Amino acid sequence: MSQPPPIPPTKKPGSKWLRILTGVFAIVVLVISGLTWLGHQLIVGNKYAATTKETVDYSGNSTKEDAKALGEELKKIGYFDNSKEKDVLLHRDQSGTVISFVVNATAWTDEEMLNAFKTVGDTLATDLNLHQLKLRLIDDHLNTKKEITIN
Repeated sequence: MSQPPPIPPTKKPGSKWLRILTGVFAIVVLVISGLTWLGHQLIVGNKYAATTKETVDYSGNSTKEDAKALGEELKKIGYFDNSKEKDVLLHRDQSGTVISFVVNATAWTDEEMLNAFKTVGDTLATDLNLHQLKLRLIDDHLNTKKEITIN
């Protein structure tokens, strides 16, 4: 007994357009992901490992030596103590210096913490001879939550 020949699949109307739309969507997602990654890299810049768990990310006109000096100062004042992972961002340009601390949500709403960061900023400005210094408290996604002008 012979079997009948297989029935060829029927093409659904619009399936070609669905494949094209899916391909375009995939390309758009890849481009957006790439631009997001590039933007993150431009903000974060290069890394200097101050300790095995703590880094200073530097960008703009900041140098590795600037990052090292900041890392050493943060160790000296006890902010970097190698107890847990911490990131600090250093950015310099013609408008001044910005030091950003990645902190949890309570840091930018707690007056005591804000005063502690102001004291840290005053110390850094004096010890590292920084002018036009701004401290930023940022979240894990690098969104600025609080900015403190030091001098």
